[in-house]
Amino acid sequence: ANNAARCALAMQDAMVGVNQKWKERKISQVAMRIGIHHGKAVVGNFGSRQRVDYTAIGPSVNLASRIESVCEPGQCYISGVVRDLLEPSIDVEPVGEFELKGIQTKTDVFKLVNSL
Repeated sequence: ANNAARCALAMQDAMVGVNQKWKERKISQVAMRIGIHHGKAVVGNFGSRQRVDYTAIGPSVNLASRIESVCEPGQCYISGVVRDLLEPSIDVEPVGEFELKGIQTKTDVFKLVNSL
């Protein structure tokens, strides 16, 4: 969880530099949203002889995707499960409780505060 949080924040920081370079070249700016959850998933190559993709599937992956879908561009949102696993040096702020598509219970969502 700590590595995932630090990686997500570093990715968002890197987007600032990418956008600065793209602005100089008159390329449209982009923003990314990141959702993180922790749990079991099935990971590997899925497909057929014609097409194979390396991917992760399962309820935990779905929840991370749903968290990402409510995330503001340029931010990193996490589940309460991830927040509980983080070391105290990683700052988070509550965002709210969300009814996420395909999830039967409301989900507490938190924002990683960039303190790298």
